Amino acid sequence: ALTPVELVLVAITATLAAVGAAGIPSAGLVTMVIVIQAVNGSVLSASPEQQIIPVAAIGLLPGVDRLLDMMRTTVNVWGDCVVAKVVTHRSLKLAEQ
Repeated sequence: ALTPVELVLVAITATLAAVGAAGIPSAGLVTMVIVIQAVNGSVLSASPEQQIIPVAAIGLLPGVDRLLDMMRTTVNVWGDCVVAKVVTHRSLKLAEQ
């Protein structure tokens, strides 16, 4: 289980990594590795017993992340389309007035 301090560290690291990785294909994988390393502490100094997520498990992430990345992309594109439609609809209403 993560301590409250580790949860805050995860939230801050994930937010900063997500902002920096916007628009990069398969950025979720890079973001996950950054967060895992932040939680585990320094990969070089942390012993395997101290690591919350084993560094060896990072090699399993690309196989799983491919499907998740496709889903994230679909949701992102769908959201962009919905926002574009709402803006168009409201712009036309304003133009009529």
